Amino acid sequence: MRRSLNDIRRNSIPKPFGPGNPMIYCYGTGCVNTTFKPTRMTNGTIEAWVRTTDTSGPFISQDATGWNNLDTLFGVGLLNVTSFTAGHLSFETHGPTSGVSNSIQSTYAINDGDIHHVAVVVEDTTYSLIIDGQLNVTETGKTQSGLWGSVASQVVQLATGNNGNCTGYLAEVRIWKTVRTPEQIRAYMHRRLNGDETGLIAYWPCDENEGTRIIDKSINKNNGTFSSTVEWNRTPVVLFQDTFVGSILDTSKWTTNIMPAASVTVSDALQLNNQNSDGHSGAQVRTNFIFPKQGIIKISFDWLPHKSHYSSAERPYIALLCTESTRDTTYYGILNSKAIVFRIAGDSDTNERTAIRYEGYTLAINIDETIWHNVQWTVNCDTLATSFNLDNGTFVGNTGISSLVFASMNGDLAFEFGTCDYAQNNTESFRNLVIKRIY
Repeated sequence: MRRSLNDIRRNSIPKPFGPGNPMIYCYGTGCVNTTFKPTRMTNGTIEAWVRTTDTSGPFISQDATGWNNLDTLFGVGLLNVTSFTAGHLSFETHGPTSGVSNSIQSTYAINDGDIHHVAVVVEDTTYSLIIDGQLNVTETGKTQSGLWGSVASQVVQLATGNNGNCTGYLAEVRIWKTVRTPEQIRAYMHRRLNGDETGLIAYWPCDENEGTRIIDKSINKNNGTFSSTVEWNRTPVVLFQDTFVGSILDTSKWTTNIMPAASVTVSDALQLNNQNSDGHSGAQVRTNFIFPKQGIIKISFDWLPHKSHYSSAERPYIALLCTESTRDTTYYGILNSKAIVFRIAGDSDTNERTAIRYEGYTLAINIDETIWHNVQWTVNCDTLATSFNLDNGTFVGNTGISSLVFASMNGDLAFEFGTCDYAQNNTESFRNLVIKRIY
């Protein structure tokens, strides 16, 4: 078949895709519901770019609520009928007869947090998995032939299935009714498609980067709609960072507030020291860098709690403040108005930290005070939603910040570490601070 000059021109120009491009981010119970109801196909190919650290769950599925109801699942470490290895790329179909299941999994895991191109190719009774353009595994003799195991009664969903959800990022989802070779996949995986390619029956680039739906740019126009926990993965911008390596606090970055008998030191970590064994003490450091109250602010740092503290002095804290914020100048030096303050709360024992508190909200935690912990604090300046993630998901909490307080914080924001105590000698330590904004 002869190709037109326009076809040659438009397909010969690379349309790159890779790290940094828009992707959808699905988490919690999130999914994207499309209107695509594929009919049973003997041959077919599914492709996508993915990034995940999850151990199981589908990227793409035609979910009929229960494997006996003839569905199709494509993702990592699926645990439906077949026992897959966690984090390995997996494909599983059920039907067309109830109880019949066929599957295939990759020889290595892909849940390393890097972006990968993945594809499953079904050619009658032969299944193949292709990762980053390279054939990984092929298995023949499947008792069920076909890409889709169900009748055309269930829609295709992204990032969900009766097997649970896969938390991660997804883009450039392509479904073909033809067999794609590794060479064809490799040649086009970094290129945007036109949407009218032969055999292409669904194509969601996921490049809108705003709104709550994705457009099917194939000729079939089966668009997708977000559930509540799907959002756009916009490229984060680093606003501020400090590792606190060395022995001197960088005063171009930080301003200190030190009450009597307290101190701020640096020893390959920021150290806020309460040194008064017979009264009140407190120390705080805030960033000289300020940033507008816009977008989603993501704050990440490592934290080593102190082990001895007064039972009511639950005031090691992190905060967002403004130039009009006020603080106690008599005892501790802590912020007391026009600031969003989260207490990394203490308790009266000497072994474990038990809670994070904000106004009436409490996130119960149970962490060892003798080791370093990672803290991720996210504040959405538009919706006023906020979340905490300790030690990569060991403890996760979500709440909202006060709209009245936030509205009273005029001007730009700064970030602060603070601590206080009574009749104790202790040190609260922090390092590897990174503040990012997602617009």
